[in-house]
Amino acid sequence: MSVLFQVGTIKSVMRFFDVKFNESTAVLAKRVKNKGKKNEVSAKTLKMLNDFFHPYNQRLASLLGDKKWLFEIERN
Repeated sequence: MSVLFQVGTIKSVMRFFDVKFNESTAVLAKRVKNKGKKNEVSAKTLKMLNDFFHPYNQRLASLLGDKKWLFEIERN
């Protein structure tokens, strides 16, 4: 997948969620270089992530008619 396609897709998703695309959010379009490295994430951080993304996941699941988006991030 080309970087231009990734940026275009990310811009579309961010527009959908009404998030401004700028230099600080452009980092989302960069390739992942540390793939495979795993660090322990605290329970507090996971709760914050779950709480933050929950309403967006609900909206996405509703729009797509697919409950698979109603998940919570769990510790390994």
